Amino acid sequence: MPLFARPINRFGVGCSRITIFRNLEPAVIRSISRCLIPAYYLQNEYIVRKDDVAEEIFFIDSGNVEVVSEDGEAVFETMSPGEVFGVTGVVYNVPRTDSVRAQVRPTLQLSA
Repeated sequence: MPLFARPINRFGVGCSRITIFRNLEPAVIRSISRCLIPAYYLQNEYIVRKDDVAEEIFFIDSGNVEVVSEDGEAVFETMSPGEVFGVTGVVYNVPRTDSVRAQVRPTLQLSA
């Protein structure tokens, strides 16, 4: 996947929602943003499934994703650009607690 310039303001918004990132200096946020890897998903494609091993945090750059039940029938939440998911599993070293799938062809930034 090719790397591309990522708007720092969206990453900063996402960081402000994560306790461990909340008080970071702008220079640190810029450094982290340069380490993110873009990922693209098709509509209805699962990004993570409940109980998967958690290895990255996802920052939504464009499009929307849905937090869904294990069978995919119930939608619990729709997330939009600037929002973040996958933090719990990475921070606490536990399996994914939810399944997330692409709703409107999202572009995500993954922590490496």
